[in-house]
Amino acid sequence: MEFHKLISAVSKSTALRRPPRLRELLCQSDAGMQPMGNTNKASLSHEIFLHNGLISPSTNGVYRILPLLQRSLDKLTNLVESRMSAIGAHKLTLPHLTNIKLWERSERLGLVADELFRVRGRCGTDFCLGPTHEEEISALLAGSQPLGRERFPLLWYQITWKFRDEKRPRNGLLRSREFLMKDLYSFDSSRELSESTFARVISAYRGLFDSLGVTAVAATADAASMGGYASTEFHILSPVGEDSVLVCAACGVAHNAEVVRGDESRCRGCGWEGPALRRAIEVGHAFLLGRRYSQLFGSTFREVSGSDSPLDMGCYGLGLTRLLGALAEVNRRDGAVVEWPVAVAPFLVAVLPPKVGSREAGGAPQRCDEVATALNNSGVTADNVVVSDATRRTIGHRLEECRHLGIPYAVIQGSKATGSGLLEVYNLRTDVSEMYSPDEICRLFSPTGTGDDVRPRNLLGQI
Repeated sequence: MEFHKLISAVSKSTALRRPPRLRELLCQSDAGMQPMGNTNKASLSHEIFLHNGLISPSTNGVYRILPLLQRSLDKLTNLVESRMSAIGAHKLTLPHLTNIKLWERSERLGLVADELFRVRGRCGTDFCLGPTHEEEISALLAGSQPLGRERFPLLWYQITWKFRDEKRPRNGLLRSREFLMKDLYSFDSSRELSESTFARVISAYRGLFDSLGVTAVAATADAASMGGYASTEFHILSPVGEDSVLVCAACGVAHNAEVVRGDESRCRGCGWEGPALRRAIEVGHAFLLGRRYSQLFGSTFREVSGSDSPLDMGCYGLGLTRLLGALAEVNRRDGAVVEWPVAVAPFLVAVLPPKVGSREAGGAPQRCDEVATALNNSGVTADNVVVSDATRRTIGHRLEECRHLGIPYAVIQGSKATGSGLLEVYNLRTDVSEMYSPDEICRLFSPTGTGDDVRPRNLLGQI
């Protein structure tokens, strides 16, 4: 659609989406982003999040997620939900407040008591704020009897805030007392089917990490207080990680160092000598629980014969706020720059009007607004455009701000555009730029734009 027709169409639409202004989303002074000084902190992602106005500490180990990082978190949540839907999982919400008697019944209370935030209701009932929900969902299934074999597998998940009273919270979102987690629970009518479900979920996790352009090492690990007979952790290799994993360069098999004997020097997968010990951030953990919970809670299914048998259960956690912190660690560039994976960048495009009082200003603000509105209502940039509205600052200053915030592309009404009617499209990852008319810019970011002159690979890369 030609630019003027698109503008007319979106102007008449009752669903017109005005692109937000960057200053609406940032909690910082009008002076703008300042250089980040030297830091001795172990986690640079934490310092970057604070410096770039993405989080704000509420108290030790508890953070406010501010609008720009919330956008990235929402995008990550949507990616996870898409992966869960693809394997037939269904979303539900379990209560944050869990009766402490459920933890007594699962025989886990004594194992994790120090990590639970506990509260007492006015009627004397003891609760905890759920760090995980195996007990709650097992009780749910136990109260839904009888369910026939043909009803399984059941895959139910939630994405909710979890609470853990960490003794020493540190590294910002990498180890906090409150965190967003996706927890999926599976129920099958046999051990073999449960293991098949486990393989499907692990494959979905790998697909998610691939879509984020990050390598996650799957490591055999101890089931610890969770119980069960097998577990796999997902780690992103990083010096700031608190876990140590042994990774075999020959076959890729990995183990958490906690499950490896001190004198063990060969890879358990291929026998190669010399697997490397690497620091890593654990971002996910999957367990085959067997009948550990279903027998205690009475979570059963009805056999064809009419008898009831315990369900085989699995649980699959993925820390979303921690994953954002890990992505920032491995995608950090010079200074306080984080090159977010495009899929979770807070915005895809920033539109930069000229500086107030510059020779380019003239009628540029209205023109930039029109381009921003058109992009924000079509193509891959729908709801993915922001206007850099701090026009008392130079374009160069605002470009650096967008680079620090992880926005990959900018559309600029600057000195190069004077008198030409063209705007500059700038790739903030590669510093490549080219000039386009407003109509060409709309086609540039359109999923149907395929001409080499419209979607140059060196400018846009893979979006």
